[in-house]
Parts: sequence; C-alpha cells; structure tokens
Amino acid sequence: MLFVCNHQHDFDPIIMFSAFPDSKISFIGKEDILEEMKFIAKAMHLISCLFIDRENDRKAAKTVISAIKYLKSGERSIGLFPEGYCSKDGELQPLRNGSLKIALKSEVPIAICAVNNTKQIPKNMFRRKTVIKFRLIEVIGADFYQNMTTAQLGDYIHGKMAEALKEFKG
Repeated sequence: MLFVCNHQHDFDPIIMFSAFPDSKISFIGKEDILEEMKFIAKAMHLISCLFIDRENDRKAAKTVISAIKYLKSGERSIGLFPEGYCSKDGELQPLRNGSLKIALKSEVPIAICAVNNTKQIPKNMFRRKTVIKFRLIEVIGADFYQNMTTAQLGDYIHGKMAEALKEFKG
C-alpha cells in the first residue's frame, strides 16, 4: 500500500508508524537527511527507507523505481509526503505530483491520510502533552485512479487532505 500524508514536522513518520503498527512502512526521505540528521538516517536505514535526490532526475528516478519494486513485491508499504518538505506555516502546500507515479506504476491501494499539530511536539515535549490529530481519510484502489494523470490524482489527494485539515482546525 502507498501511504500519502501531508507533512508538518519530522515527527510525522512516527505518527504514521503508531497509527499503522502492523504495516511495514518504508518512507521516502530527501537525501539531505543522510548528512544533516545522521541519527535519523540510521533509523531510516533500519526500516529500509529510500532517499531521493530531488536535484538529480536520474537518481530520483532510481528511487521511484526502487519504491515501485518494494510495492510490487509486497515486501513493504511506502510512506510518502508528496508536499516534498515540511510546511513552514502548517498549511497544506501544493503536491509534487510526480511522486504519485509510484502509485500509477505499482497499481497498489493508496491510503490518503492527514496529520495536524506535530509541529507543536518539540515546543511541548518536556512541559505538557501535545494533542495530535491524525486521520486515515480514504483508501482508494488502482481501479479508481488507473485512468488518471498524476496531476489529476494529485488534485484529488490534495482536496481530501485539505478538507481533513480544515475539519481539524475548525
């Protein structure tokens, strides 16, 4: 299964792990993590995460192909934050629709999720608990999206996430 979720903080993958404890989820992270967050990079390697170099199309394509192989083999699920980076203001950003080629090529179900308030975790960590809102919005099968372009699929997913975030905040 391909899990897609908005991205507010580096804690978002941990929230997804706790929401789906029996799923073997490997995330796709930016290659910068390897140098900037060595401890997190080691943890990501342990769960077979993939790293993407967004500045190098050839390397990025290899990462996408690896993700497709994981999914087609049934070996792992893939967690994807299609905004491409953490939202600075907590608002949903445009999706990098090219990342959704993973779904179109692997033809696996897509679990559309939304998370809110993870940005507050570091601020509250040692003082009080933080209420995180997480929702599995919808699971769509390949039959639903097989005739869509990545842009159409991205618009659909973005709309679902935006609705959920509006409900969370309202």
